[in-house]
Amino acid sequence: MSRILYVWELGADFGHISAFLPVARRLRERGHEVVLAVKDLVRVESVLGEDHWPVLQAPIWMGKATGLPEPILTYGDILLRTGFIDKRVLGALVKGWRQVFTLIAPDLLIMDHSPRALLAALSGTIPRALTGNGFSVPPPVSPMPNLQPWLRPPLQRLQAGEQKALEITNQVLFDLGAPELESMVDLFKVEENFLCTFPELDPYGNARGTARHWGPISVAEWGVRPPWPDGGGQRIFAYLKVKYGELEKLLQVLTELPCSTLVYASGVSDKLIKAYSCSRLHFSSEPVDMAYARETCDLAICHGGHGTTNQMLLAGRPLLLLPTYQEQGLRTLSVERLGAGLTVVPGYGNSDYRELIMRLIEEESFTERARDFARRHKDHDPEAVVEEMAVRCEEMMGAKT
Repeated sequence: MSRILYVWELGADFGHISAFLPVARRLRERGHEVVLAVKDLVRVESVLGEDHWPVLQAPIWMGKATGLPEPILTYGDILLRTGFIDKRVLGALVKGWRQVFTLIAPDLLIMDHSPRALLAALSGTIPRALTGNGFSVPPPVSPMPNLQPWLRPPLQRLQAGEQKALEITNQVLFDLGAPELESMVDLFKVEENFLCTFPELDPYGNARGTARHWGPISVAEWGVRPPWPDGGGQRIFAYLKVKYGELEKLLQVLTELPCSTLVYASGVSDKLIKAYSCSRLHFSSEPVDMAYARETCDLAICHGGHGTTNQMLLAGRPLLLLPTYQEQGLRTLSVERLGAGLTVVPGYGNSDYRELIMRLIEEESFTERARDFARRHKDHDPEAVVEEMAVRCEEMMGAKT
């Protein structure tokens, strides 16, 4: 039996761990032990439910980088904000991860948005794999690609974050007696990169070259299947965040539309539920089974999360996207390029929710483009991909059983 350590450091929401669980289960079925070291124990607990796994708290940084230029333009800028700006901070986190590796003694590391753990594993003997939807693994080009392509910053600005992160990284490696990196993208050179997305939705697009896109591997198998309201008209599934600045404005519009709307918004207050619940709009108190949602709705509203966006497009459902952070913004650009959805960016004067939702309902081209995407990927088999990934993991471990 081999032992695999799955690592998750950065990012939020259910997507990270839920996307890996199918592979974890398959590896366990094949006789291997899987241990999880994660950023958010509480959130992971809600996803795992009755499915028991050894779970550890990942080493995390409780501080915050200050004085850095805005906006965030490259993954190098993200690295600075997550500890690569300070030799003391980064060195402590790397040492913490090395202690975890020593205690667990894994035969394989699978890393999800975990650059500090990745740094800790450099110069080691444990084989490493990356997993995720692509955002957290920049392609092997320098400077790293611009994450806000609608802006045209000077080349020096794109290079600055990456160069500073490289400087601090090499100071930490020198102190550890490890070889220095020539470029920051060298951090991401591993035995395998499981890009669990489709090429059309890869945030770095053509910069990947011939890299393999394995495709998404999970539909949320957990969650409830609440009945739809008897509102008549199109069925709208809305997966929202309570922190969204125009949440109440959107909810008010949804109550007025001649549609049947089902809303899940984690942490929504009783006050909001009472204010906006009606015969046409119901709230679910628990996460909704995504397979159920995508098969029974006519269109979806979400923030552009990878899992929800993929699953709705695979079902041929058009989307109204409300990005709240950079990765989601890049994904919404991809969906708009496909012609399968529309985007709202609060503060940019385009948040006429009624008009946008009615366009998605009345203009058939959005549904047609979403169905085109579904047809192109109709042969995508998540179960087969999970099996291939498990086999590849065993190859990296030398088929140790």
